[in-house]
Amino acid sequence: MPKYTVVCETCGKTFAAYRAPGANPPKYCSRECAHVGFSQKVTVVCDYCGKTFDRIPSQVNEEAHNFCSQDCYFGHLGANVTRTCEFCGETFAASQSSIDAGGGRYCSNECKYADRRSVQKCDNCGKEFTTPKSEARRFCSHACYGAFCRGKNAPAWKGGKVEKTCKVCGKTFSVDLHRSETATYCSVECHDDDQRTYERAKNLVCKMCGDTFSGIRGRKFCSNKCRLTYQRTVLTALPRKWTFEERICKNCGKLFLARPCRSQVFCSPKCKIVYSGPTSIEIAIEQELDARSIAHVPQYRIGRFVIDFAFPNQMIAVEADGVYWHSLDNVIEKDTRKDADLEQRGWTVLHFTGDQIRESPSDCVDTILEHLHPLP
Repeated sequence: MPKYTVVCETCGKTFAAYRAPGANPPKYCSRECAHVGFSQKVTVVCDYCGKTFDRIPSQVNEEAHNFCSQDCYFGHLGANVTRTCEFCGETFAASQSSIDAGGGRYCSNECKYADRRSVQKCDNCGKEFTTPKSEARRFCSHACYGAFCRGKNAPAWKGGKVEKTCKVCGKTFSVDLHRSETATYCSVECHDDDQRTYERAKNLVCKMCGDTFSGIRGRKFCSNKCRLTYQRTVLTALPRKWTFEERICKNCGKLFLARPCRSQVFCSPKCKIVYSGPTSIEIAIEQELDARSIAHVPQYRIGRFVIDFAFPNQMIAVEADGVYWHSLDNVIEKDTRKDADLEQRGWTVLHFTGDQIRESPSDCVDTILEHLHPLP
C-alpha cells in the first residue's frame, strides 16, 4: 500500500500513514486525537424552528437542510408553501416534501395534463382535438387517417386509374396508370382466347418440307418425321461442333441423335428417370469380374430383396453402394433390414462404396476372391 504524510487535525502533528487504494487518508495521528476531534461540535441553526444546536462536523450537511429534532424534520416535510400554478396562474399551497421531489408546479391534475397537451386541427375533418405535445398527430381518429390517405394522398399513389378498351371483347375497363401501356385485356379469359386464336391461326412453314401448317408459335416442323429428317440430313453436314451421331437409348432402345461432345445415353428425360439398370460402379465391378472369368449372377433375388452380385454356391452377396443414395436415412434403414435377412439365411454380405470402386475395382475383386477362396 502507498505511504502518505498526513497532518493531524487535532494536534497538528505530522505523521506517516498508509492508505488502501480508493480509501480516504486518516485524519488523526492517534485514538486520543480522534476522540478529541469527534467530541468537538459546531453550532447549527435549525431550518424549521430557528433554534441553534450543537452537532458533530461530519453530521452537518451544508447542501441540504439541518434539523434539531425529528419533530422539526417532519414539520418541515408537512409544511405548506404558497406556490403559483404554472398553467392557470392561481396560487395554491404545496407541501415542502413535494417541492423537494420536483413537484408543486400545478394546482391540480387538470392543469398538469392540460399544460402537457396541445390543441391540434385534424387535416381531414377540421375538428380540433387535444394531443400530447410529444406527439405530432395530424388526425383526430383512425377513420380520418384512413379517409385522408386515399387517392393522391396515399403513400403508394401511382397516378390513379385510366380507361382502356379490351382488345378481344371491346369492353371498357379501368386499370392503374402505371399499367396502362401493358394492359390490353379486361380478363384472363380474354387473354387466353386471344393467345389461343393468334397461335393457332398463324400460318407456319415447315423448315424441312415447306408445307404450311397451324400450330404453336415458334414451331419449325410440321411433324416429328420432318424434324428427324432435318437433323439427319442438314445438321450432320454442318461443321464439327454442330454434327450429330446416332445412338441407341439405354432404356427404350430407340435410335436418337446426340452431339459427340456429350455423354448422352437416353433419348428423353423420361427414359432417364424410368431407367433402373446397372449403375456405373456396378458396371465397373462386373467388367472386372468378367475380365478374370469369375462366374457370378447379377441382380440375384433372395426372398424379397435383390442383391447386385451373387455367388450362390459360396453364399456370398456383393453390394455396390453409391455415396449419395446409400447415405439417406431411409436407404440406410432398408440396407440394415436387408443385411439382417441375408445373414439370417446364412449369406455373407460384402459392401463396397462408390469411392472404393472408382479408385480401384481390382482391389474390390481381390477382396471378393479372398472370401470365395479362403486360405486354409
